[in-house]
Formats: sequence, structure tokens, C-alpha cells
Amino acid sequence: MQDHHWQLIAKQLKGELTPSEQQEWQDWLDKSETNQTQYEQAKVLWQTKSADSKLRDAEFLQHIQSDSAQVWQGILSQIDTPQRQHTSYAWIYKVAAMLAVTLGLAWTVLRHNTDLLTGQTHFETTNFTDSTYLPDSTHVWLNKHTTISYGDFSGETREVTLDGEAFFEVTRDEQKPFIVKTNHAQIQVLGTSFNINSHGDLRNESLTVASGKVAYSTLKKPDQSIELVKNEHAILTSHTLLPVKTSMDPNFLAWKSGILLFENNDLDYVQKMLSDYYDLEIIITDEDILSKRLTATFERMTAEESIQVICNLYGLQKTQQNNTITLAKK
Repeated sequence: MQDHHWQLIAKQLKGELTPSEQQEWQDWLDKSETNQTQYEQAKVLWQTKSADSKLRDAEFLQHIQSDSAQVWQGILSQIDTPQRQHTSYAWIYKVAAMLAVTLGLAWTVLRHNTDLLTGQTHFETTNFTDSTYLPDSTHVWLNKHTTISYGDFSGETREVTLDGEAFFEVTRDEQKPFIVKTNHAQIQVLGTSFNINSHGDLRNESLTVASGKVAYSTLKKPDQSIELVKNEHAILTSHTLLPVKTSMDPNFLAWKSGILLFENNDLDYVQKMLSDYYDLEIIITDEDILSKRLTATFERMTAEESIQVICNLYGLQKTQQNNTITLAKK
């Protein structure tokens, strides 16, 4: 692998990819199964093969961020040699600790671990998006602040629990239904792709189907479900006993694709979408501006670039305080 791609892997693990790098990273990852395997080694192999090691995730990430692919290959070769595991762990720990002191860096820790008592694997993102493969080769993309847990799929079903937002490309297996459980609902499929957005506080849980067929039910009424097919969308609120079908938001996968599409949308909607996408509070103070409409495509643009487009089009000026951006007439 080229050093540049090792740098992308390191930045992906610590959540520091820029929008342009995010697309480059995704293109590289999707290019071949070999690339996906290499990333999974960097992300998963360590956690699964060094469960007894005292090396902390943050120190490990500091180590692989060094620009030498040879160092990482050396780590893998030592981890893969059982009789040398105890020696390699001590050596890696010393090197990583030395890097931590020398570089003085603070990294975002990737949490991917297996509970030895329950056999459940837990995968968690913080301030970054990421993807992983489940035991049946189902591909899952996770939005920021999302957690999934799953076993080895050895039973009659393939069951995953989710808190947050994720897009699933489910490997078809007619003998083993694939089930996603949230805090409030259950989604059952055989093989399909869909996006589920569900947080513990039930702020309008939503499900959007990209392909195939999905059965969507609440945990309180698991025997009563609605069926969704491609391009159908449903929401679940604290006031509904069953999910309710509604119109699909064309930007439901913007967090994954990096593309925001507006087709004659009022700025009230644009304001909300930009706020969600960039994890900012964006406020347009003038009611008459909120009713104006926008047709535009924002493709992998930074928050600053997108907001500048809005300001230029509608004669607004920006003020920012912490995480809040206010747009008002000049």
C-alpha cells in the first residue's frame, strides 16, 4: 500500500478526514476487496488479536500514524506469530508510549471491541463516520455518534442492535433473517439496503429503504408491522403505535455520500439540512429570507463554503459564536 493511503487510514481512524479526503478514502476503499481487507486489518485485527495486551487504543493509533508502512507491517507480522505475542506486545507498548510522549498528540479513539462474557462485538463512532463488515459480510456504514452491537450470527437469525444512524447493505440469506433492533423498533429483512436513524431519545426515528423489502415494527407491537420497499420512507414518534409512511427526503444519505441536493427547497429546509449535516446550529433570522427557494447541489463542500454560497445568493452576512452561526441581512 502506498504511504499516502496509510495516512488516509490513520486520519480515518482518528476522524480527521477533510470532505475531499473523505471521498478519496471512500473511492479507495470501494475500489477492491483487498483495500477493504487492509483497512479491516488496521481497524479490527489489533483488537481481536491483542485482547490481553495493555496497549491502549489511543497509543496504538499514535503508533500507526507514523509515516512508515514498514512499521505497521512489522506490527502485523509479530501479532501473527503466536509464540512471539508476549514479546511483541511489550515492544509495541514501549514504542507507542514513547511516541505518545514525543509527539504529544491527542487522538479520537476508535472503539471496536468484543465482550468476552456475552460474545457481543461493539462498534462505536464518535465525531467521525466509519464502516465495517459484519460476520455474514453485510456492509454497514455508521454516521457520527453511532453504536452497533452484534454476535457471531451462529443462531437462527442475524441480530444487530443500533443506537444512532447507519446504512446497511445486507447479504442475502433466506435461511437467516437479518434483524436490526433499536431502542424503539425492529427492522427485519432477508437481503436489502436501507438507512435507519434512531437515537435513544426517540427524536422521530426514521427508516428509508434503498433496495429490497423491509418489515418495520415497534418493540411494543412486534407482531404488527408495515412493509417498505425501494424509495419508501417511514417515521416513528412517541405518539404513534406503528411507523407511518411518509415522503422520502432526497438527502437521507447525505451524511454518507457527501452530497446535499436542493431542488426548489425553501431556505427553512436548507437551514435545517445544513445544520444536521455539519453538526452546527445555523440560524437565518429573517422570516422573508426563510421562504425564499434554492436549487443547488453542494458536493463535498465545507461548512464555510456552503454558508458562503447562501450569503452570496441572498445578501446575508455571517456571525459565529461557538457552534452557532447566524445569517442576517447586510
